Amino acid sequence: MLDPMDRNMFTEALRPPVGFSLDCTVATTYTLDLASLLVAPLSFTVFDWDETEHFSDLDPIALLDALRQYSDRMSLFCQAGRIRIPPSYNRLFSYLESSVHEVNLSREGASFHPKVWVLRFVGESGEVWYRLLVMSRNLTFDHSWDMMLVLGGQLRDRVNAYSRNHPLGNLVETLSTIATEPLDDTTQRRVDRVQYEIRRVQFDLPDGFTDYRFWAPGAGKTRTWPFSGRRDRVLVISPFVSSRLLARLAGQGEEHILVSEPESIADTDPEVRERFKQIYMIGDDPAVMGAGPDEAEAEEEYPEDGELRGLHGKMFVADAGRSSRLWVGSANATYAAFHGNVEFLVELHGTRYGSGVDACLQSASGDVCFQDILVPYAPTDEDESAREDELDRRLEAG
Repeated sequence: MLDPMDRNMFTEALRPPVGFSLDCTVATTYTLDLASLLVAPLSFTVFDWDETEHFSDLDPIALLDALRQYSDRMSLFCQAGRIRIPPSYNRLFSYLESSVHEVNLSREGASFHPKVWVLRFVGESGEVWYRLLVMSRNLTFDHSWDMMLVLGGQLRDRVNAYSRNHPLGNLVETLSTIATEPLDDTTQRRVDRVQYEIRRVQFDLPDGFTDYRFWAPGAGKTRTWPFSGRRDRVLVISPFVSSRLLARLAGQGEEHILVSEPESIADTDPEVRERFKQIYMIGDDPAVMGAGPDEAEAEEEYPEDGELRGLHGKMFVADAGRSSRLWVGSANATYAAFHGNVEFLVELHGTRYGSGVDACLQSASGDVCFQDILVPYAPTDEDESAREDELDRRLEAG
């Protein structure tokens, strides 16, 4: 199911459906590259732009026109202090000043970490269509392996909300309360309308799934642990992991699988790693060579070859009998992600055959699959030395 050759452009996901135009968008990200935000308005038009191009190579007249038309329709919220300023100033950035809002959480050590775009489109006859982009990537030019889920649905004329949509509505509603500066009237009205309407959108399910549920840990008074219930087998894909969280995920069932970055794997407790039958990392093929995810502040320069490097996608899969549940979104497999941070995930229900652990790693048709770009994790000498020191410490402690 995770076909590494099936790559979707983020800009294509922003384009309006046929017969619709963008009314407004409310988006969130952890880190923000102002240059990457410049190209979002182009996606709302019919402008033919390729993500491999740099914004400085674009038609300046078309870019200016798009900014004038759409910059005041965007409201983007990011973690305070996580805006990447390009080395050279461009006057076009001035059009984005009113679109960007920094947020900060009062909880010590907690981060605002969701990567969500909520787009409101209006049709020629007045009907309203929402599109939800749930991603693992930040709004940067990072070239890591990422994941994106796209859901769409029509706004329904109903008094009562869909209860399953409340976590998404709560996330949007929370934005105005955690912004470092009071929102202007236009942005506040936009946030209020989107949080109200999004609770009344009937989202269409992707093929092969039977149900969905939203999770927004840290946003409002909602449950923060999505993985309760039966778990016969678990697949964890996350660039950052912690022993405490992995131990809880693998607390039941067997033959679990972990995919992460080698440095993160090495920092986990060896006894926790033993609960996973297989541990993988991205292979060292030039096209998928690891370079580290951007939350570690490693992206000072962008790869010029456009190749994907390093793991940044986050996904959890749990098999239970013939059924499976899949979670995709912003949360890493760390304790902080579910105990302090603001995150967002979508839980999808399906069958073990269609969307379970094996289905995510392998291909029933024999085509290229996600497991083809993975290699088994092999501890280094430093890892073994750390493991021996830990064993000695436990022996001394009795």
